Amino acid sequence: MGIPGRSQGGVAAAAALVGLVEEVSGNSEESVVEPAVVITGVGSNPWPAFSAGELMKHALLALLALILVRLSVPAALAGDDAILRDLLKQLKDKDPVTRALAARELGTLAAQAKQGVPALVEALKDEDADVRSFAVHSLGRLGAAAQSAVPQLCAALRKDKSLKVRKLAATALGEIGPGAKESLSVLVEALKDEELGPYAANALGRFGPGAKDALPALADALRKDHTRQYVAHTLGKLGVLGLPVLAKALKEKDEDVRIDATVALGMVGRDAVPALADALKDASAGVRLNAASALVKIGPDAKRAVGALATALEDRDPAVRVRAAQALGEVGPEAIDGVFALIGALLDRVDEVRAAAAAALERIGAKK
Repeated sequence: MGIPGRSQGGVAAAAALVGLVEEVSGNSEESVVEPAVVITGVGSNPWPAFSAGELMKHALLALLALILVRLSVPAALAGDDAILRDLLKQLKDKDPVTRALAARELGTLAAQAKQGVPALVEALKDEDADVRSFAVHSLGRLGAAAQSAVPQLCAALRKDKSLKVRKLAATALGEIGPGAKESLSVLVEALKDEELGPYAANALGRFGPGAKDALPALADALRKDHTRQYVAHTLGKLGVLGLPVLAKALKEKDEDVRIDATVALGMVGRDAVPALADALKDASAGVRLNAASALVKIGPDAKRAVGALATALEDRDPAVRVRAAQALGEVGPEAIDGVFALIGALLDRVDEVRAAAAAALERIGAKK
């Protein structure tokens, strides 16, 4: 008979962990790591400051303690409040692995999110980098509820000794979203860093209109190899806000910049159609192909590009011609002005182009 408020699966996991803990003293490190990964999902060695044997012993004991806390108090009487109190206590434990696991678990208590924030902020000062990493990660998972931690996360992004913590801090600020707008200048500065730049770019993409003041910095970062793709994606996520930067990027000499800008314009949608129509004339086949592909995805809203797509049916690259025909088909009946060019494409020397033209005519509703 089960104990009230306990999960039978949890009891089984606890029993398995007890057995593994008992084996740690007598077995080799290798014999313990594999089964522990299956049950706990901890991974081979996320805390490199410990030997594998010490790591597994501490981790198993700490995880066992967490499971027993969850199992020992009837859910109807205490629920997450008891778990929260225990985790806050463990966050001050002498064992860094226990502290790290407690920091990690705090990010899962959505109902008590705000109550855990002060303790997680304090954990950002922990001497152990893994504790700080899990604290930052959990603050990010709490999202807007962790808004009060933004100043401390900014400090972690600027000067934490651990690169991992700094990367996680940038990500956490993005997860908090528009409420972390005060971090804008810190994220903009991080864009210049080769390691942190991609994380900062992704974070800014979650700010929505709040990222407006970062547009000049994003435009500069779009020209840098280490951030180009991430920044292009961020500008695409910003939609109409990022459109002017992406449209201007189509004039850059660097082909890769133009290609990534074209892909991102496809994310913007209908407002980007004029810019994509212009991109169909680019000297680079890669840009033209991505422009036509973006218009395929935009579909009926790409009707303003019908003329440019009809012209693209004569592109020297057959892949572009195929995509142009497909885009006209996706526009549907409103692509009637492209019918004459599609009929001509039925005589194309490439089978795929002829097939795409025929399919497009069917979708437009014109007789062949």
